Amino acid sequence: YTPEDIGGMTEVYESTMDEIFDTYSRLYSGMLEHFRQSSNEPDEKRDAAWRQSTHAAACDAIRGVLPASTKSTVGVVGSAQAVENMILHLESQQLREMRDLGTKALEAVRMIAPVFYERTDNPTRGGLISDHARQTQDASRTLAGQLLRDVNEVEFHGPQVVMTGFSGSEDELVSKILFDSSNRPMILIQDAVAGMTDEDKQDVIATYVGDRYNRRAKPGRAFELPHYTFETQCDYAAFRDIQRLRIVDGLEWQSLSPNIGYEVPGSVIEAGFEDDYRAAFSLSARLHDMLAEGGYQEQAQYATLFGHIMRFNVTFNARSMTHTAELRTTPHGHPNYRRVFQQMHAAIADVHPNIAAAMKFVSQAEDEELARLGAERNRAAKLQAAYESQMIDTE
Repeated sequence: YTPEDIGGMTEVYESTMDEIFDTYSRLYSGMLEHFRQSSNEPDEKRDAAWRQSTHAAACDAIRGVLPASTKSTVGVVGSAQAVENMILHLESQQLREMRDLGTKALEAVRMIAPVFYERTDNPTRGGLISDHARQTQDASRTLAGQLLRDVNEVEFHGPQVVMTGFSGSEDELVSKILFDSSNRPMILIQDAVAGMTDEDKQDVIATYVGDRYNRRAKPGRAFELPHYTFETQCDYAAFRDIQRLRIVDGLEWQSLSPNIGYEVPGSVIEAGFEDDYRAAFSLSARLHDMLAEGGYQEQAQYATLFGHIMRFNVTFNARSMTHTAELRTTPHGHPNYRRVFQQMHAAIADVHPNIAAAMKFVSQAEDEELARLGAERNRAAKLQAAYESQMIDTE
């Protein structure tokens, strides 16, 4: 994607992007060859699933080189009210691309259900909401810049997760479980819980959670009472995976920039491509600074790479965290977001060990070679079984 509003910098922007994408292509070919030559899989097992898993490993290793300008396809499903709120949110943003998407989305939904969107762009209704949001965002950024101008960025020490706050206690969770499972008033239940032994409280939580034969059997809604807030530093690619989670109580992120730093994956160093990898980040930082110094601070975000570390704040309730952490730490997940949720789970265990224990399918295992191979073979087996079933039906 090339921003339309960067003045005379379009040529240098596009030439730099071309160079970065060329670097990505070279690195992909090199890493694919590296994974296939270094694989421990016997020759007779190097099937289509193995080829797909080596392809995935190569893409995972060098995805950090992709720029934030890389185009993506996103599907959105929602009620009319949710879609209108999305449009108003897009219309309130600084980047022209986002405002254009909001306008196009409004045109599209008006073709289907125009009556629901009559006032979305009315200057005194939806337009007022978008304008107010944009004005308060601008004012907050300006004030933050003034108040924090003497606060320096911390030295980069790699990705990290810090629990900045939590609400609810295990005693409150036990009280909630007992309230929902009895006909006693909460105030008397709280008094009873205060006098219980730790073993009794553990038994209440364990009974409520049950055996959980797999991660799809989630705890009940009482687990929506405790909440955990995390400040997270991770690469932008991992954030994009986290960003599309379904249930969060808050997810806000800072502007993208190269200033926090980046990591070079160990597999890239092992394969001998560290210099090429770092060269892409040098190109990115140079273009980012040129755009920012030219007055295009917002558009400069497009020049950052998926591998640049960024910072965001997110709040989960315990029920959502159970589902999310167990899903996002499966062995075939990308190691960068696996690490984020492993650290989040460890932080929860420090404050609420019995709640963390209920998240029994969180994997703290190290990353395996070609971790997606099992999933690819399982997928291939299912496709083959479906094909054979279809052939039998046809016969």
